Amino acid sequence: MKSLFRGVLVLLLGIMIAVSTEVVSAKALKTTDMQTTTIGKKTYYIIKTEEQLRSIGKGKYAMSYNYILDTNISLTQEWVAIGDDKSPFTGSFNGNGFTISNLKTNSKTAKYIGLFGYVEEGTIYNVTLKNVHIDSAGGKGKHVGAVVALCLDGKVYDNVVTK
Repeated sequence: MKSLFRGVLVLLLGIMIAVSTEVVSAKALKTTDMQTTTIGKKTYYIIKTEEQLRSIGKGKYAMSYNYILDTNISLTQEWVAIGDDKSPFTGSFNGNGFTISNLKTNSKTAKYIGLFGYVEEGTIYNVTLKNVHIDSAGGKGKHVGAVVALCLDGKVYDNVVTK
């Protein structure tokens, strides 16, 4: 009887460990998933993490979507600008009064350097950047701007860059 009880107990514990491992793994794989909200008639993807910010223009998060910050974000890795001449940012980005800090880039090859590299008919507003360090050495023909490097037929307004 004791060995039957132990066998059932070991089986149940094994199932619990397997299920909890799957749940943790599923959460770990989805750090870039964004929730949405509707403001007026537009749907916005809500950005809460550095990983989500970096995912703009990648995978299911198109350059044409609307994004809104929901918290302050401190960048921990070198930044690669959102958008270039082959894939410009065409959506809208609302900083929502929050701050993105520690934007650092030291690209010798990038043509567009900033939080956003190339914006075409897009809108960037209410963004605050703090502690920005851009090194654009390495050649002519670069476009550099802390918030937006190059904007073609778009809108960039109510943004702040501070130390």
